[in-house]
Amino acid sequence: MTTRQAEEGDYDCAICLSPPDHQVHQCRNGHLFCAECLEECLSRGSAKCPTCRVALPREPIRNLVAERALARRPARCPHCSLDLTRGELQAHLLRCPSRVVKCAGEGCDWSGPNAPGALKEHESKCPRAILAKTLIPLKERINKLEATVRSLRAERAGLVSLHPPGAPLRLAHGLWRVREEDDTFTTVALPSLRLTSGRWCYEVTMCSEEVVFPQIGWAREGFRPGPELGVGDDEFSYAYDGDRCKLWHGGGHDDFGREWEAGDVVGCYIDIDEGIILFTVNGELVAFDDGDEDGMRPAFDEVASGRWFPALTLKSGTCRVNFGERDLDHPEALEGYSPVALAAALHEPPLD
Repeated sequence: MTTRQAEEGDYDCAICLSPPDHQVHQCRNGHLFCAECLEECLSRGSAKCPTCRVALPREPIRNLVAERALARRPARCPHCSLDLTRGELQAHLLRCPSRVVKCAGEGCDWSGPNAPGALKEHESKCPRAILAKTLIPLKERINKLEATVRSLRAERAGLVSLHPPGAPLRLAHGLWRVREEDDTFTTVALPSLRLTSGRWCYEVTMCSEEVVFPQIGWAREGFRPGPELGVGDDEFSYAYDGDRCKLWHGGGHDDFGREWEAGDVVGCYIDIDEGIILFTVNGELVAFDDGDEDGMRPAFDEVASGRWFPALTLKSGTCRVNFGERDLDHPEALEGYSPVALAAALHEPPLD
């Protein structure tokens, strides 16, 4: 029995088509990715392996065999041309005397050879480097604190179950799971928000392979869901359903969009002043192609004025709701819209 030798390209990332430099991750069928490429791909809403089209794992599957094989491959230092292995290269680069190092201070032009202690000595005296090293951890802490404040204010906004009324909700990091119970719909909303003007949005990510009868959108005062009535089933609400590919309002429906898949990120937008409701999937606008001079008509127009709030109906499945307490996956999908968590923050008293 002969053993096949690994060839050049066997361990290349299926996204960037280059061998990974650090951790190697894989899809469930074994196709490989750089950890960084996979993270970027998921952040853009791409949810399938480009090779076999299976859903990409949200939790990384690390391939240690590929990492060890790549570490044994030959490599050469780009600074001193020393022959090494890929596994040895990163440690060598840190101490390679031929590598030119630069000051971390913004606006400082100092550079020099990677001699022991040279960079450290310069940066210990350079005011720009000292300032940079002081500001970096402060900026990181500010970002974390801002995210915490957004999350707390979103919780204060009060995501509640409208049907079944008062049912307890467990939303760990925005993850909402509904188990099928006969023919009953579950509807949740942010009824404490009363948006009367402006442009607002939120996102919902499909986390399970099968999400049954998701009706995701907006409602206003007067909305009363029930066992067989969800968002879009009355005159007080509007919804997009990516399971049946429908728009729902007033009990009627129109064919709209494509079927959602696991990993799809649905953006829900409302322009209260203009009276329109829009939807995106993975950052791309979904609209009718028979509208105005641009050839696109919004999902809903001539929407009545009122006090609006996000509302979602689901029969079964798992999705992740993001009102803006975390960074949106597609913040630039449509210009001029703000996440509803910001509205909650504006209407809340200061946190204690």
